Amino acid sequence: MQYLTFTFHKAGSMALHAYLGWLADAVDLPHHSPNNTDDPGKRSFRIYPEPTQNDPDWWQTTGRHLDGLIGPIRRPIVLPDDLDARGIIAVRDPRDALTSMFYSFTFSHKGIADAERKRWEAMGVDKFALQRLGDMKERLIGYRAMLDARPHWSLVRYEDMVLRFDVWLSQVLDGFGLTPDPAAVAAFAQAKIEEYRTTIAARQKRERIELHVRNVAPGDHLRKLQPETIAAINTALADELAFFGYPPSGV
Repeated sequence: MQYLTFTFHKAGSMALHAYLGWLADAVDLPHHSPNNTDDPGKRSFRIYPEPTQNDPDWWQTTGRHLDGLIGPIRRPIVLPDDLDARGIIAVRDPRDALTSMFYSFTFSHKGIADAERKRWEAMGVDKFALQRLGDMKERLIGYRAMLDARPHWSLVRYEDMVLRFDVWLSQVLDGFGLTPDPAAVAAFAQAKIEEYRTTIAARQKRERIELHVRNVAPGDHLRKLQPETIAAINTALADELAFFGYPPSGV
């Protein structure tokens, strides 16, 4: 059986990667992720190559040969109509994701040339967000189409992950139809609730732009983007914001 997870960059995808690893161990399934290194002894495998945007071939060449938990995959792909797999799509308020992407790519993400960082820093968060808006819209359109075609798949949100982890984890388990030991689930959820509570409180006192986990709390775009930038994004993503449950106010 295949359990697929799709998301996009700066929607908590590295946390999602870690949680899928925990779940794979909890239910004794292999885990395939672009962020894994191959470790057959632990049933942990790297996804390579990663699919491209709306990739029409990746499933046939790569994905269909995998089993167990697969993901997070960060771009929509073309899947066969008769696919027999469970799936979840994990999203975040795209306005927050675009804001977070600027700070990550400019200050903390590994493997980015200094010249690029300086160019983005000079550009500023508003121009950066608008420049990346088209790619974000394309991903959201792709994920909406995937959900429309598979109404039995589940939609989960970053905001629940960081503010109501127990609810979020329950949604993930329900979406996959997996039932780990209830005591292990409860302990894991409580530990993450405390971890997020502590991190959010610390970041509200001091933001850490040099770290991958910079802010965490939802609504950061309201503090970082100019009103006219938010308005432009709201207009461009009006249908997608409504479909994925994000009001124009950002609240």
